[in-house]
Amino acid sequence: MRIVLSLLGNFRLLSDPRILILIFFTGWLIFSQPEFAIRKHKEINRQDQNSLELILVCSQLSVILTLIDWSYFHFFPVNFKNLIIGLCLLFSGIVFRIWAIKTLGHFFTTRVVCRPDQVLIITGPYKYFRHPSYTGALMVFLGVPVLFSSVVGFTFTFVFMGLAYYRRIKAEEEALIKIFGDEYSNYMKATFGLVPGI
Repeated sequence: MRIVLSLLGNFRLLSDPRILILIFFTGWLIFSQPEFAIRKHKEINRQDQNSLELILVCSQLSVILTLIDWSYFHFFPVNFKNLIIGLCLLFSGIVFRIWAIKTLGHFFTTRVVCRPDQVLIITGPYKYFRHPSYTGALMVFLGVPVLFSSVVGFTFTFVFMGLAYYRRIKAEEEALIKIFGDEYSNYMKATFGLVPGI
């Protein structure tokens, strides 16, 4: 729906191959996710610091701004270099996120929730990254403006999605340190947070 709304007045662009690619990857991303619970509970919301809502708003705006910038202000024919890079980011980001979700299994949640049976997972992508599902999602959202050669979309995504995930990671790591203490602190020293070097 957001794709169609972003192209109001430019519906001819719906047949552009980049739009068809975006629709395909959007569907894949949505249907590859576990059940998405957005319901609030006071205790959960306090731990979560409203980071889920922030991520959802920023991700929607990221795609909408990219498409508006592309369709109304900076429409370019297909740039094959950007097309390939964008496709690589979209594909590898979704695959990496799915790998992270599968590795966590029933411990994966859309909210920051500490379960009584919580264990520290350090296998699969978690051997190197503490938050690989966020790394994968960020790759996907950065792939969209690259696909459409949108500097505005890329800048917004890089800055605001980065800040949204920073807030989420901060909330999550505070909760995990409370549960695992030094074990998680040592794990933090041995791994990357979101991307290598961070």
